[in-house]
Amino acid sequence: MCLISYFHSLSCKDIKIIDLGSACFENNTMYTYIQSRYYRAPEVLLGMDYKCAIDIWSLGCIAVELYLGIPIFPGLNAYDQLRRIIEMVGMPDDEMIQEGKYSSKFFNSADGKWTFKTKDQFEKVIQLLLCWLMNRYSRITRRLYQASSNIIL
Repeated sequence: MCLISYFHSLSCKDIKIIDLGSACFENNTMYTYIQSRYYRAPEVLLGMDYKCAIDIWSLGCIAVELYLGIPIFPGLNAYDQLRRIIEMVGMPDDEMIQEGKYSSKFFNSADGKWTFKTKDQFEKVIQLLLCWLMNRYSRITRRLYQASSNIIL
């Protein structure tokens, strides 16, 4: 019997999903990396505070994958993940976008209207971020080298 047929033959009580790797209390969310990419909720992608609703999102993604046999949102990265979600579900509410810490990576704002960045626009943001990180890293490395040269063994 093929795996998909097997899953179709199961009843709800036969399926248990257990993954407590990033478990936390709702009022004490302490992880920045949470949820596997294909099952990551929009609020996590946007950098919003999250509640247990993200688990319902993941469960829905898993249920669809069990039914279809393929992931519903197989994003290659966070941008691609959000693009796939927007194509199928639509744009997040303005409030969600405004609240998200990472929204500026994914969205442009003009005249109070949000638009999803093109792939080129997103990649430019990432390139600027990487340049900033490389510059910061090289300054820290230089300081460490200068400090280490004062150490006498």
